[in-house]
Amino acid sequence: RFRQEAVNLSQLRHPHIVSGYYQPHSGTWLVCPVCGKSFRGVKNCPQHGAELLVLKQRHYLVMELLRGPDLAQAARARTNRVLDVPTALRWFAQIGDALRLIHGRGLLHRDVKAENVRLREADDDPVLLDFGIATALGEAGDFSTRVHRHTTGGGTAGYAPDNAHERRFPDARSDIHALGMTLYSSLAGLDPLDDKDLIALRTQKPRQFNAQISPELETLIMRSIAHDARHRPANMDEWLYDLNAIRPVGSTAGAATQTATSSTRSDSVVAPFTFRSGARAHNLEELVAALDRDRSEAKEYLYSGDLAQWLARLGRMDLAQRAREVVEEYPQQKFQGLEALAQATALVPPPQIEVTPTILDFGTVRERKTVPLNLVNVGRGHLFGILYSPTRGLEFPDKFDGNRQTIPVSFEPRGLARGVYEGEIVLDTSAGVMRLPMRAQVAAFERERGAGTSYDGAVSVVSWGVLGMLAGYLLRALPLSHTENGQSWITSSTRLEPLQTISLFGLMMMLTTFSLVVAEATRRRSWWVFFGALLPAFGFATLCGLLAQTLLQSGDAALQPLTSVVGNWASGAWMTAGGVVGAIYGTLRHARNLWSLKIFEIVGGWTFFGGVLGAIIWLVRWLLSLSSGVPV
Repeated sequence: RFRQEAVNLSQLRHPHIVSGYYQPHSGTWLVCPVCGKSFRGVKNCPQHGAELLVLKQRHYLVMELLRGPDLAQAARARTNRVLDVPTALRWFAQIGDALRLIHGRGLLHRDVKAENVRLREADDDPVLLDFGIATALGEAGDFSTRVHRHTTGGGTAGYAPDNAHERRFPDARSDIHALGMTLYSSLAGLDPLDDKDLIALRTQKPRQFNAQISPELETLIMRSIAHDARHRPANMDEWLYDLNAIRPVGSTAGAATQTATSSTRSDSVVAPFTFRSGARAHNLEELVAALDRDRSEAKEYLYSGDLAQWLARLGRMDLAQRAREVVEEYPQQKFQGLEALAQATALVPPPQIEVTPTILDFGTVRERKTVPLNLVNVGRGHLFGILYSPTRGLEFPDKFDGNRQTIPVSFEPRGLARGVYEGEIVLDTSAGVMRLPMRAQVAAFERERGAGTSYDGAVSVVSWGVLGMLAGYLLRALPLSHTENGQSWITSSTRLEPLQTISLFGLMMMLTTFSLVVAEATRRRSWWVFFGALLPAFGFATLCGLLAQTLLQSGDAALQPLTSVVGNWASGAWMTAGGVVGAIYGTLRHARNLWSLKIFEIVGGWTFFGGVLGAIIWLVRWLLSLSSGVPV
């Protein structure tokens, strides 16, 4: 809701609508949770001492600072505490023109009142503000991003229509009612928020409070605040036509001849801003055009401070301050800073983004699939923004910068159940917010191979079982290969050569644990797993190496019950144990198959592995018997 309000306001460019612009950012900020300010190089807020929070994204709306009084304050400052009619006609013609633009964009203000019209100090022009409950035509829109005094979802009581149905389903005539009541109260010196004053405004005619109100103006006011919306002017065009036809009492000039718009200082006061190409900007409008025309040159002037100085000389201190701020906010992204300044002037529309494809359809996915997302700015300015999505399986860069970008969007089915996945990617950009729907169907792995059954489980059990056999054999045979106990059993009284035994046993244990770490990191596709487990695995292998003699003796003691299977071939017992451990690990890698028909793959793998292990043990025992002449 905040984002939509901000985007709507940033796209309303009118001299009598408060200028504002919305920007999403991604980066890293250290922000005080108390005051909201960001700091650099410190851990705690210098003002409050609170520990700073790390933010990765920011969404904010920046609006023009208006220091002048609102209409109610301006009226109370007059001698008779009411606006004079010529001034009121001029100001309300300007406010009405702003409302005409708002309605033309398909929006309603919904909270027009004296407090929400403020005068600029520089030129005394009225500015419409507070779009907190603005909605699209036809929407109920009972929400607000801020607390409004006396304001509810239907507007401000006294200004808004008192028809319950219309307050729930407003249209352009609802804003006309609020505008008419604002005009009436400004000329009558009464406050619609006061119950007694509201009764007087509802029951009496405007000329009873102010003799300077002409009959034509009185008729327009009473039509505007009619209880039945059908009796009001149909739209702002009709309202403005009637207003501009009114002549104040004793005057021959209509309000239209008195309407004035805000402007900057005259061209003769400030020397023009000159570009290297020879182009000159004599006023703010010409400068904004040059910012788009000579972007590369303009960004250098912005970051050198030249633009801020010229804007200050022009009298636009608000824009000069904004120029200094964007330099700090975008220290490296200079085109983003230039776009931020251009939009702060309220004289340019935002960029226009063209996205292809408009729907991300990954189709049937069996493995990681990537679709290119093309973003093109077909309007003015500079395109940048952030991307995010709550949808599982989607992977993409979280930000982009440039008027023509190709963003790889990937869908990773690993770890996802079979089925259809639907969601969206949100593009929060300098051109506004877009939502791109996505769809993918995750298929079963075996269907990728074109067969009814896969053998992954069986292959995993056999392959890891064989690797376990090799590791078990080498752990026992290699450290003792230089002794007569290389194949036969050892006891607690057996003395081994410490250095060679420790080094070889530790080396084999390190290779074994390293293989497991690499296997798990590959299966999970995670560098975090690799680096997180590498150091503990190295420490474990080192400890095993230091305790090599104890572990070898304990292992032989524990595995001697296998004598009936392996005879006096101790390395075979270690090989058998290692193979069983490896086969168990291979089974756990496909543990989900244990609860489905694929359990037969696991059973088949164990059967085949058992046959291989038995054949190897029988063959080695036979060979040892031939070489020694003694049955092993």
